[in-house]
This record gives sequence, C-alpha cells and structure tokens, in this order.
Amino acid sequence: GYVMTGWQIIDGEDCYFDENGKYDSQRVKPMIALTFDDGPYGPVTGRILDALQEVNGKATFFIVGSRISGREETVQKIEAAGCEIGNHTFDHVTLRGLKDAQVLDQLQKDDEALKKVVGHESTLLRPPGGIYEKNLLALTDKPIVLWTIDTMDWSHQNKDITIKRVLDNVEDGDIVLMHDLFPATADAVEVLVPELTKRGFQLVTVSELLASHNEPDGVVLRQKA
Repeated sequence: GYVMTGWQIIDGEDCYFDENGKYDSQRVKPMIALTFDDGPYGPVTGRILDALQEVNGKATFFIVGSRISGREETVQKIEAAGCEIGNHTFDHVTLRGLKDAQVLDQLQKDDEALKKVVGHESTLLRPPGGIYEKNLLALTDKPIVLWTIDTMDWSHQNKDITIKRVLDNVEDGDIVLMHDLFPATADAVEVLVPELTKRGFQLVTVSELLASHNEPDGVVLRQKA
C-alpha cells in the first residue's frame, strides 16, 4: 500500500515521515524569511503576494513611507495576507551622518504613514542599504534587521541570477534580501516560492523566524536590556 513520506500537512500542522513512513516528532521544518525592500509597488508587490498565497507562505516588506500615497491598497493587501511590515524610513535616506532628530523624523514619519493605512506601526526596522551608526540602537526599540543572503536583484535585474543566488546558498534560518520594485524580481519569486516549498522550507516572517531560531551573528541588532 501507499506509504506517506517526507513533509505532510496533517490537521494544519507540518509533520515529517521518514522513508519507512514513520512519524518523526523531533523534526522541525526549516524556515527562511524572504524580505522585500523599497516598495510598495503594486504590479510587483501584488505578484509576490500571489505567489506566496499559493503555498500559504509569508514574507516581510520593508516599506518606504513616501511611496505609500496612491498605493494604500497594496499596503493593505500585504497586511491582509498576514505578512509583516517593517520600517525603511520615509524618504529612503542613508541614516549615517544624520543627526538624531533627523533619524527619528524619518522613522516616525514612516510609521505615521503606515498607521494611517493599516492601523498600526511597523514591527521591525531596516536602514536603507543596511547603513547605520550606533546611535540608531539608542533611537529605536525595534529590532534592526539586515540579511544573510543578498540577491543584488536591484543591480542586475535578472531573474535567473536572483534564483541562483538564493537556491545555491539558502539554509535554515536565512534572511533573504530582495526588492519589490522590479518585474524581474517578481519573475524570480514566482519560481523561488514553489521551489523552496518543495525543498521543505517554511516561508515565514522575520519575527516568526526570530522567535524560533538563534539570531545570525550581526544580522539582527537590538537594544541591550
């Protein structure tokens, strides 16, 4: 008869069965967090959300506040899909060299723009370009989230390069950096999402990943308690 093997969804839970069909209660499905910076941009963000929905996957979107106006519906779709929204400043400015008041203005304006659309502030922060100074840690209590895999999708805008950079390097616990501005990125995501799922990865938000994994060295920065 039929033997159930590999990852199976039973009563909404991911369960692993070995090659003999024996349930392994200790096996935890590997997780990765796909992250997208610089949006929202409806034509691309929407395609990414559709691809994630096909596999019940989630992602994290680091949104630029000045780009919300006129694209409110896209932000609401991100929220409705159960994805996470992070702060990426209001004007996509490099924070290095700014005075504390200027940094706070960028972060607060981004959160205000977001709150008007979805009713709450962001949960995470990613400084544009990953560039920051130590004062940032004193100015926010949000986790500052960088990445472990940089696809450089903004630079080459080539679907195949983005796919290769992820699939050749991805491991449990990775945070993958992409940008939801480029059609080539959406093309890549439409291939990556089903393939990563087929390889056994759960596609989760950054906060979900951090709740169950040790944080990669230097990739997530927090205020010291």
